[in-house]
Amino acid sequence: MIRRTGSNLLLDDLGATPNLREHWNAPKGLTALLNEDHKQGTELTRGTLLHARMTPPRAH
Repeated sequence: MIRRTGSNLLLDDLGATPNLREHWNAPKGLTALLNEDHKQGTELTRGTLLHARMTPPRAH
């Protein structure tokens, strides 16, 4: 939960405090990216996270 809304919020303001009750409000593309399996140690750059935030999730 926190990684979705927290990541989204922190992309805009590194000093922000995420509200854990609003985890459902994260952008769908960002949620989809963070729900994917990633190899341990994979770095998701700021650019990757911003792109995912603005992109609709892929259809499976």
